[in-house]
Amino acid sequence: DTVRASGGKNSARTLIVTTYAASITGEAVNALKVPDDGNIIVSIHSYAPWKFTTLEFPEETDFTDSGKAEIDKGLDFLYGTFVFNGIPVFICEFGAENKDNAEERAEYFSYYVEAAAERGIPCFIWDNGKENGYGLLNRRDCTWYDESLIDSLMAAVS
Repeated sequence: DTVRASGGKNSARTLIVTTYAASITGEAVNALKVPDDGNIIVSIHSYAPWKFTTLEFPEETDFTDSGKAEIDKGLDFLYGTFVFNGIPVFICEFGAENKDNAEERAEYFSYYVEAAAERGIPCFIWDNGKENGYGLLNRRDCTWYDESLIDSLMAAVS
């Protein structure tokens, strides 16, 4: 109400709301009170499967069928909660840290983007610029750390 009443184009501006900590958990999503307004988009972060996507578990380098199932479960939950009910949602952060497993990460990126698109959920990959992290783009010289990852992403969205 505050934004809508502040004047200018704010009466019709699209606003983004998010859950606590942008979390995809059932508790966080179910606690979100989406305003009754036709110009709202819900924003979520989702790093599923966590053990594959983070350096916190360096031994988890394979993108498995159980990882795919975890992604599908989260996306189905978002679809049923928001998209099915006419509320746009997007994944504003997802990604997998570099564990010297480029082939597995490429499969992960392709799977994630395609699965989200099937449910009408756009997503944005998180790139922290670190080659041994979530980075894809070397920001010093504007080159990709691993072009095969970018190729897999582009193939998934075309």
